[in-house]
Amino acid sequence: MRCTSHMIVGAIWPTARRRSLALHLVAALATAGAGLAGCGDSASRPTGTIIPATERDFRIHLGSATSTAGVVTFQVHNRGPSTHEFVVVRTGIAASRLPLKTDGLTINEESSALHPVGSVEELDIAHDHALRLHLKPGHYIIFCNLEGHYLGGMRASLDVG
Repeated sequence: MRCTSHMIVGAIWPTARRRSLALHLVAALATAGAGLAGCGDSASRPTGTIIPATERDFRIHLGSATSTAGVVTFQVHNRGPSTHEFVVVRTGIAASRLPLKTDGLTINEESSALHPVGSVEELDIAHDHALRLHLKPGHYIIFCNLEGHYLGGMRASLDVG
């Protein structure tokens, strides 16, 4: 839906009065720091490469297994049936060989073989999140690091050139 001053003020007042009230309202919002976010603000739109990503027990599906270097926005959707994470690391290791913690159930994210790039923590069922990262050329692994989820198959590879 487009956001205009007519919608804010209403269409029942004469045009001159509507413009005057709209200008005062916009000035007041700007002064208060509220702005008009969501009213056609192009800064909130994803830039660069957009990769859709779907999480569900026990799988992560990426819309593409390759990307160009630069700004990459993952549009992550959790289809459940539980909460998940979306962790992105740069590594030369195969997706099925990431180092585990001593618990044997989770990835050792502190390993020197893994270079953390970004993550979404605790993405609830049926929620979406846009994760915007700057990726250099290389091999990346995306995984859920909740207990047993990686071992159950919640991992994907992304090659960036």
